[in-house]
Amino acid sequence: LKTSSLAEFLPSSICHAMAAPSAAPGRLGLCLRAGRPGAALPAHKAAVAGTLQIGGSSGSSFRGFHGTPLGVSGGVGGLPLPLPPQHDQRRCRADVAVDRMLNDVVHRPGSHEALYVALRRHTEALSLRNAATALFSLAHLDAEVSVSATGAPSRHNTSPFVDNDGHGGPRAAAASRRLPHTTPQAVAAERGLASRLQRLLVAGDELPPRTYSDLMSALAKMAQREPFNILVDPLCERAADVASSFRSRDAATVLWGIASLDLTERQRRMLLDAVCPIVKARASDGEFSILDLAQSIWSSAKLDAIRELGMHDVALTLIKAASGKAHEFKPHSISVSIWALGMMEGLHRDPAVKRFADDLIAAAMAAAPKMNPQMVSNCAWGAARMSVPPGPFYDVIATAATEQLLERKPALTDQHVANVVWAYAKVEVRSYRALKHMVAVSEEVCRPNRLSNMQSHHIAGIVWSFARAFIPDQESAAGKDLLPPPVQAAIALAATSAQEGLSSWEPRMLAWVMWSVARASLQEQSRSLFPQVVERFSHLPPKDMALQDFTMISWALATVEMHRGDVPGIEALTGTVLEKIRSGSADDLHGSFLAVIAWSCAKADLRGPAGELIRSIAELAGRSAAGSRGQGRLWSERHLTMVAWSIVVHRQYSQAAARFVRDAYIAGVGCYRRAAASGDGRGRGGEGASLPYIDQLEIVRLALLRDTDLAALAPLPEQWAGPVPMLEATGVARVTESLLQKDVESTLFKLGWKDRLQSEAMLENGLTVDCVLRPLSSPIGTAAERNRSAHSITRAP
Repeated sequence: LKTSSLAEFLPSSICHAMAAPSAAPGRLGLCLRAGRPGAALPAHKAAVAGTLQIGGSSGSSFRGFHGTPLGVSGGVGGLPLPLPPQHDQRRCRADVAVDRMLNDVVHRPGSHEALYVALRRHTEALSLRNAATALFSLAHLDAEVSVSATGAPSRHNTSPFVDNDGHGGPRAAAASRRLPHTTPQAVAAERGLASRLQRLLVAGDELPPRTYSDLMSALAKMAQREPFNILVDPLCERAADVASSFRSRDAATVLWGIASLDLTERQRRMLLDAVCPIVKARASDGEFSILDLAQSIWSSAKLDAIRELGMHDVALTLIKAASGKAHEFKPHSISVSIWALGMMEGLHRDPAVKRFADDLIAAAMAAAPKMNPQMVSNCAWGAARMSVPPGPFYDVIATAATEQLLERKPALTDQHVANVVWAYAKVEVRSYRALKHMVAVSEEVCRPNRLSNMQSHHIAGIVWSFARAFIPDQESAAGKDLLPPPVQAAIALAATSAQEGLSSWEPRMLAWVMWSVARASLQEQSRSLFPQVVERFSHLPPKDMALQDFTMISWALATVEMHRGDVPGIEALTGTVLEKIRSGSADDLHGSFLAVIAWSCAKADLRGPAGELIRSIAELAGRSAAGSRGQGRLWSERHLTMVAWSIVVHRQYSQAAARFVRDAYIAGVGCYRRAAASGDGRGRGGEGASLPYIDQLEIVRLALLRDTDLAALAPLPEQWAGPVPMLEATGVARVTESLLQKDVESTLFKLGWKDRLQSEAMLENGLTVDCVLRPLSSPIGTAAERNRSAHSITRAP
């Protein structure tokens, strides 16, 4: 007969079982009798024999005789025998045997249905150990269903960009909806298991520490879904209590669980205070395996990202323990470790971290052919975050990523593709293999209906990377000419997709696409997309208007030279940004954004609040420049010069603004003089990264010397009035070609003066002119230069 519950078959409070030699494998012979333990069997009752059958992977049921509570009996013919002195020891062994049988029933069943059948029959008989095994089996079954639906392992997400649902995007979400835990029978079984686990955890039964780490691992892999979310609090309490007994594997698993679970601040802090000292001690003693080290480094990075205190110290201990072992890391461990180091920016300058990172990069190059798409993605993204310079590493990554793309690996997601191309753009990798991979990505994106099935942040991230990688800053004017046709087509398609999703896309993604279209010099797409994006932003609440987004928008408008009258919402948007700066929402950390905003307002000749915005940025820059240079140079000389140039071009003179222009000019020239004095003729030394653009400096110099209004407010000392020292690789500001300039050049070409025409020529003082027509008898002839909103034809000296 099948029993409805093991508790009914063997109630632990009144039943004893004495192990007997099994008649067949998988069966435990039980000699059972009715009555209380130790009582004599009445003569009219005979003993009965039954068996308890252990379920296989499909979850077979327990079988036995059904009746009154059973005691222990033995002998021949069912005659009662007195219990031997060793009955307590035998009783303990029998309890252990039954516990093991139950554990076998719920361990790795063949399906959700088999597990639910076992749970409905035996939940109330499960010990904490067995219940934990059941939960772990359920997490394993969930993961298998997710793999079959998405084609990718349901491992914890180590991607820098998290998909909308946090677990692999729409395909994983669809897989979750197909899980069989939504049927009434499944819901009842899971609720019973969750309730049983909760009661056992609260009761405080003593168990090996491994049980708690397994429970935390299972709960994290299931994303603490209902009804198991009720286990989080008692589990955290118990895990913290036994943390001092954790082995290295247990400590690493619990740290991973803390990083993966959605815990309250109190729960995280309680666990971290208990677990972090154990992690550091076990790692320092060399007890952590390679897998434990990689997993714990990843966990430290995740927790550091949410600003949990002490994670840098934990990560540094783990990195030192892993030093010299990178060659032993498996591909997955390599990838999550590189990703984690990329996340922990505060450790990038530590010598031990640098050495470990170098070893990991070498290991990644060797293991790249064996990596799956997520591993390749993690390695590329983490390396770029660590500023690993362009070189062989990115070529190896590009080769592996291209093969996976062309083979259409099922595990390859849009997120992986976006991460790899973002890495190229971040580090400015422009090798043949990297650009070839990006062309392959653009061809994939341009396939019919491909872009319409992508999420907005993937579209925006990919086309931003295209524009950034193919078009260097100094050559942004030639954007369209530098883009291969598939890349140009992909950016144009992204603009169309952004217009179609104008109301549903996240505003920042619209700004990214707008920037990419401007960088690519796509005039037609600019005219149709830009006014709509600006209109969308102008209706955002001020708190949702980010400086980074306005930086991209204003730069795009300035670059394509769109007339402010064609973008009616730009004044309202500029006013919102001005209010944010006045309210203190901008600080030194936004120095690069603010400098580009000032430059864009001046370059695009924006009106309304734009003048006050430029002056406010100058005031903030002047107040913060000295301090920021002492705190990591957040306001570089290049940024200061851009703001000074903006004041001059837009003529936003005041006493404070004039002094700022003079001081910024002196700081910029000083930067060049120091570079020249140090013999760093190419500006690659400590000053190289912040060297101002020479033509911007020269315009500021001429204004300080020739503009009477400016000179009266801030006279330039004589020792700074001379030309700026020219270095071998002096930078020039981003140059744009207006439509009129292109028409002039085209006409001169048709007149047969192609050989005498030079575009964007630099004069001796560092200024550039749009085009120069060289006469046969003179090195410099007639020059045409754009003067803000109009061009003038002049005879150059």
